[in-house]
Amino acid sequence: MPLPLPRLADRRFEELMAEAEALVRARCPGWTDFGPGDPGVTLLEAFAFLTEVLLYRLNRVPEKVQIALLNLLGVAPRAPAAATVRLRFTRQDGLEAGRSVPRGTRVADRRGELRFTTLEDALFAPGAEAAEALAVHAEPVEGERLGLGSGVGGQAFRLRQPPVLRPMPELATLQIGVAAPEGAREDEPGAALAARRAFAGRAHVLWEEVDSFLAAAAAPRP
Repeated sequence: MPLPLPRLADRRFEELMAEAEALVRARCPGWTDFGPGDPGVTLLEAFAFLTEVLLYRLNRVPEKVQIALLNLLGVAPRAPAAATVRLRFTRQDGLEAGRSVPRGTRVADRRGELRFTTLEDALFAPGAEAAEALAVHAEPVEGERLGLGSGVGGQAFRLRQPPVLRPMPELATLQIGVAAPEGAREDEPGAALAARRAFAGRAHVLWEEVDSFLAAAAAPRP
């Protein structure tokens, strides 16, 4: 749940008019007519109306503009995080010892509102009636095809199942792979240096996110 944004300015038309009239009385003592028919009052009302509209839009800055302003300040937004919990499984009568609840098991409450996925096996020790496992409040996605890249910089692809969670010690939250050429062999030069993963019937070379290409330029080439 996102945090509510603070109101940067909350002055209304009446407050702006009162402040303007106070300034006029202090700096222009000869201005004594503040009736609705005075041309000066009409100008004050016009500027107060425009200022109120400006403040209204200021409190509704689009998210894209907020991120751009934070980038100018050197503040990068953090990726969303998922809650973790230790789930307790109880053994029913007749279930032999040594059985386990495998990693990746999906668990939900009776209403189906809270869904967790186990990150480790829950092994029932001999004589134990319960077993525990760490779980995350997220739905795992084995993989999806983002699109075809042309090699041009600045390309963007949209995920069908966002968002991507913040990296966790127990879980690799995001892996980006590029499909290996058809007929590529594992014994080719450099193949052993690159981590690979099969998806949709093809091998994909996993890429690693870097802050810059300086370190990549110093790495040994295959």
